[in-house]
Amino acid sequence: MLVAGCSTLAPKPPEVECVSNEDCVQSRGPGFVCDVDVCRDGSESPPLSYIGLDLQEVAGGQAQFRAEIAGCDRELDDLDDSTIEVLSVPRREVAQQLNLAVYDEDSTNEQGPLLITSAHTIAQGSRFARDELRRQVRYAPEPDDEPEAFVAVSWPRYHEDDELPTFLGDGGYLVWQTQPLPTEEGQQARALRYQHLSPPVTEDDALPCSTDLDCCGDLDDCDEDDVRNACIVSLGACRKPFDDVVTYTYVYENDCDRELGGRAVSVDTQLNELGPMPAGASVTIRHADPNIAELATCLNVSPPQTCDALGLFRLDPEPLEDREPECDDDAACGEGLRCDTVTSQCELPLGGRVAWTGTVAADATPGLEGQVDARVYTYCDGLDNDADPLTRVFDVTVTPPESLGAPSVTLRSSVVFSPLQAGGQGGEASFGGDLCVPTLGELEDVALSLSGAPRELLPGYTCCDVDCLPRTADDAALGAPEPRSQCVGATSGSTATFRAETPLMIDPEVLDAWNSGESSCIPIVAESDGTVGVLRRSGACGSLDMDGVPLTQCDLRLPAGEDGELEYKLRIETPVGSVSGSLDTTLNVLADAGTTLSELALPDRILLQGRVQVSDCDPEAQTDGDCGSPGAQVLAERLRMAGESVDNVPGPYVHQVSTFFDPSKPSGEQAGAYVLPLDPGVWVVTALPDSGTDGGPARLELLDLRDAAARESHDFFLEPGILVTVDVSSFDRRSQIIPLDTGSWALPTQFQLIHPDRAGQPDEVLDLGAPGECLSTDPSLGCRIRRLIGGSSLPPTQLGQVRFTTRDLDLQAVDCQ
Repeated sequence: MLVAGCSTLAPKPPEVECVSNEDCVQSRGPGFVCDVDVCRDGSESPPLSYIGLDLQEVAGGQAQFRAEIAGCDRELDDLDDSTIEVLSVPRREVAQQLNLAVYDEDSTNEQGPLLITSAHTIAQGSRFARDELRRQVRYAPEPDDEPEAFVAVSWPRYHEDDELPTFLGDGGYLVWQTQPLPTEEGQQARALRYQHLSPPVTEDDALPCSTDLDCCGDLDDCDEDDVRNACIVSLGACRKPFDDVVTYTYVYENDCDRELGGRAVSVDTQLNELGPMPAGASVTIRHADPNIAELATCLNVSPPQTCDALGLFRLDPEPLEDREPECDDDAACGEGLRCDTVTSQCELPLGGRVAWTGTVAADATPGLEGQVDARVYTYCDGLDNDADPLTRVFDVTVTPPESLGAPSVTLRSSVVFSPLQAGGQGGEASFGGDLCVPTLGELEDVALSLSGAPRELLPGYTCCDVDCLPRTADDAALGAPEPRSQCVGATSGSTATFRAETPLMIDPEVLDAWNSGESSCIPIVAESDGTVGVLRRSGACGSLDMDGVPLTQCDLRLPAGEDGELEYKLRIETPVGSVSGSLDTTLNVLADAGTTLSELALPDRILLQGRVQVSDCDPEAQTDGDCGSPGAQVLAERLRMAGESVDNVPGPYVHQVSTFFDPSKPSGEQAGAYVLPLDPGVWVVTALPDSGTDGGPARLELLDLRDAAARESHDFFLEPGILVTVDVSSFDRRSQIIPLDTGSWALPTQFQLIHPDRAGQPDEVLDLGAPGECLSTDPSLGCRIRRLIGGSSLPPTQLGQVRFTTRDLDLQAVDCQ
């Protein structure tokens, strides 16, 4: 374990030291600014090369615009201030407007085609491996309104010199999803349609300059409010010119919107039909790339290319044949795209994307129960639709209601859409067989009873979770709560959760018959081990009574299998702060007239405990002599080790607790105590100060708790850090900013983090920004512990600025190269 040293350089400031920057200049001198009641030195240059900002304009709880900005982006600038360092983020430099219009080819007036009433979703991968950037808007004007010519969406813009991940390339690609909406009650929505967009980036063709006047061109027509007329003195160049509005339009071809129907049924494991699938069963249809056998069939259909793996070229007014070559292999297109070697253009694969979601019809005509009526877009744009059949391949996932006791399965259908008839009607296509779902037997009642041992967290405090610990001296004066005799893996606000799952295996001979066309069922997609489906049940394990006390038992209903006994993989996850840990185990469900009771003993978590202290605090300067940090947050995130995955390691994978007041310690050592219960594993840990308190982020460290004792001690020290001031005054006042550390752990210092599994290898240094480095249920996410503040986000001040403290590693080479 690593423990940083403690110095005594500055006294702890009073609780409220300032309300304005002027207060700090008067009391502490030039260069000091007010940061939430505390005066801090703002004269140091921020370490731009490992600072990231997730900046969001929020309205109605939804992000209306979101930009991920790196400290070294060319769009950023230093404001001219003689005493403090201020990083400026001009909105116009990092934002553009996308105008989206989808026209209906069958609806025109004097001006031409009308826009389709529709919902639009724009999505792009996160630059910092955080949650995907996504914006949803609707075009649905009221009947009396003058319709707009487009839907406007604000979207981030990059510069060609910005350092971007490979999937963003020179600014990245967007996925535009259009879902036409019904305009009449009872009308079925038309099919979902995707487009591939590649918005322009800002090109570096700016004029050289030494002052703003060099950027004005004709001085008589100089607009001082136009940010492009500003000189970036550090670069010796004017701000880059660009068009900040980009328009994308296309015509929705109704000939490509086709009906697709069939029947969903339940069967036994010998494929004998048991009845129609109950109404409400969930059905998801995804586009799929054809396999070799399906391609061979398609090649007998003219034209053969209509059955190739589907992909979308970027939406562009320039005809495909006139475009310059973009690629000769997939590597030239960036992550997530592939190269079409015929056209030498990059395309967005459609395989795996949702084509339709819905349910088994609830009001089916008698004799047509279990009916699935879908609409899918066939991407027949530009094909000779009037003469040729069209084959498309889909994966269809059917998830029965829990009352059926059947697993979710995925089936594959090669659908042949017939040529369009007179009047443009193509008729309904069929899945080519039934959507068959095998059942696992009758449902049985199962009760889980969880039990764990209370732990002594402090003398007199024997608890089931850390919520019992006193936050302040006043809380401690009230005394310890009544000790618990048993724990059930819950906290004062959360219960444990369960997940039970069992695979469906089909006899190889039956599976061969199923997929060879000998049955009425369309082929089923099987895993390499023969698994053809999985039954999953999940939920809250137990509940809280009227007084908030956790109840010990949770009830499940699970099928026992056709043979009267079935084994499930059972996961119990206990919430953050619980002293009882998570576990993976097995559960045998038997055919029984009564309820099967399963008693589960929860393991003890390792109690990581210690203090969070301000490193440059002088105890003698404090009224109570205490350098502990009240309200600080201690964070831990599970590092993924060899052989570990979300399938075999239960969560939670991210833990966060607050410090508390420890009445068992002598005066001067009571503030800043913490207890963090963790499951055995390797953890990345740090501590962050509460808003308006001294200190900056503690170092990021690794703790190996795989073979740890029941209690482990570790202290954190909040370093002075470097204050970062960011001017976001050009953004909406409701903006929220999340500052990120994008690489301090990898710099060649004594604090560099080495992965235990990769020591001595070229990639031995941790990359907390890489998906998969930490365990996560979302494989696209990097480690969440990279954030630099304890709260969820920072709002701008009335002056349009945000301030936060980042880590200072005493390196000179941290500015942009």
